[in-house]
Amino acid sequence: MKLNFSRWVAALHLIVFILVSNAIAQEKPFRPEAGKFPPLEKAHSYRGELIFVDHANRRGSIRVQGAGMYFRNKPHPFAMLPYGIIRYHGAPAELRDIPIGTVLHARAFLPPDPKLSSVPVLPVNNRNKTAGYSGKGIAPAENHVLLLEDEISHCLREGK
Repeated sequence: MKLNFSRWVAALHLIVFILVSNAIAQEKPFRPEAGKFPPLEKAHSYRGELIFVDHANRRGSIRVQGAGMYFRNKPHPFAMLPYGIIRYHGAPAELRDIPIGTVLHARAFLPPDPKLSSVPVLPVNNRNKTAGYSGKGIAPAENHVLLLEDEISHCLREGK
């Protein structure tokens, strides 16, 4: 009887260890590594209106669409990753080719190295915060963009 009890205790400890390690692994945010292309599936996606462009430095600001009132959202700065792709009307483009006011879809990551980030580094859980009438998710911490595309390019890529 004592042997069966010790097996149950060992099995219970193993199950608890697996559950805790999975929870910790899911909570750890993904950051791209230097010298490696990050998988697009691990990027956080959001959409919003382009309101500022610094095409020489591949940076800009988007007014991220939230669940609340769209026009009240503050500008959300972003920086293109060195290997980031911009698409406009289904073709490769530069930031200077996209008119201000265009609604864009972004696939972005946390800064690879927060100390060297060219845009403000936000807390990792920032996208879960509610900002009054603007709703939830209007300022994600993922502001280093891998893919920036307009609605047409997004629909063509997704096959919609």
